[in-house]
Parts: sequence; C-alpha cells; structure tokens
Amino acid sequence: MKRMLTLLLLLLPVLRLSAQTDRATLTGAITDASGARVAGAKIVLTSANTETRREAVTNKAGLYTLTSLSTGIYTVEVEAGGFAKYQVDDLTLDVGQTRTLDMKLAVAGESTQIDVSPDSGLSKSSAEIGGVVHGKQATDVPLNGRNYIGLVSLAPGVIDGGTGTQQDMRFAGLSDENFDGVADDPMPQAIDDGDIEK
Repeated sequence: MKRMLTLLLLLLPVLRLSAQTDRATLTGAITDASGARVAGAKIVLTSANTETRREAVTNKAGLYTLTSLSTGIYTVEVEAGGFAKYQVDDLTLDVGQTRTLDMKLAVAGESTQIDVSPDSGLSKSSAEIGGVVHGKQATDVPLNGRNYIGLVSLAPGVIDGGTGTQQDMRFAGLSDENFDGVADDPMPQAIDDGDIEK
C-alpha cells in the first residue's frame, strides 16, 4: 500500500503536465469536385524545417487526422486514385493548435497547388478561445513595464477594460466575469442615506 501511494505521488505531476502540449494537430476532410468524400486518399505532411514526413490515409468517411506534430511550417500533399495531386505550401502549425484543412481534389490530368495565407486564428474544430504570441510580436509590442498581461491582448477576442490588469481582460462573447474566472464583486460601492448605489 505504501509503495502504491509513493508511485501515485511520483506520477501525479506527470499526469497534470499531460494537459499542456507543445504539439499541434492537423485534421480535415478530402472531397472530390462534387463534394463527395474520398476514402483512401494518402496525405503526406513534410516539415519545411526538418524535412520529416508524416503520412495518413483518409477513412471511409474521407476524414484524416495527424496528431502530435511539431510546430512549424509544412507542405501537405494529397494523392488518390483517379484524382490529380493536390499540394498546399507554407502551412503553419502553432503550439496547441488543432487546425482543420479541408481539401477538394480535381479529376486526374489537372494539377492543383494552393498557397495558404495566415488564418484569422479562429478554429473550426473547437470552440476554445486562444492564440499564440510569436517572438516578433512580443518584441514589437510596447509593453508597459514589460508586464506579460499586455501580450494577452494580442489573442483573438480579447477586450481590455483599459487598466491593463488581468482582472479587466475579457473575451468577446463571454459573460461579465474577470479573466481569472471570478465574478465581479457584487458588494455595493457606496451607501448614502440608506440608498445603495452600485
């Protein structure tokens, strides 16, 4: 029993860290020109930095998922019988990102190459709000007192109440709660002759 407890205490920090990830996921659907899903299409993801390759094949529903991907810039190639090769260049994957990349294949004899421009930061596969602040952004933004909370305002959907403090950061579409999840103080601000003012 004592050994079990010791083992549990040793593994507890590891279990907690598993929720934090430095990897990305790429997922999507492969369709033909009519919008029908293509089963058995081969997806090859190649890192521009390391030239490592990851491969996947679409399932019966024409869906694919590549998980535990290092962050960086990739080239995606798709091949399927009877269809032209499809290529996407300069696809950027960031820390903790789940990116959806749906691709439409053309009939064989045609070749398709797509250049991906930076996206809005909005995820099609999750309702979570978040973003990655890259090194250049961190150095280009004037931070009052070098406070890290100033970087939070770079994430999509963040609204600063004007003070620059963590308690006044809000995310668009969320209820009137502080950034730390604690509701605003419901206590009255002033009592004057028996009248309560908020």
